[in-house]
Amino acid sequence: MVHLEILEYHQTKEDFIDKELANVFLYESAHSFDDFTPQPEEVSGMVKVALNDFVVLWTRSEDKVNI
Repeated sequence: MVHLEILEYHQTKEDFIDKELANVFLYESAHSFDDFTPQPEEVSGMVKVALNDFVVLWTRSEDKVNI
């Protein structure tokens, strides 16, 4: 497991303020993609992407890749 960064997230809606920190990790797994069951209230979605494409996005060399 490789820790990449801590992302700060904040959103204000009417009288509600949501401030969070998200730890981003790279994790190699032998599990099938379908083995993961993310909590809907915590994870908006998951996609599978080639490592090279992830690096392109993470380093902001490109702003999109095919998935």
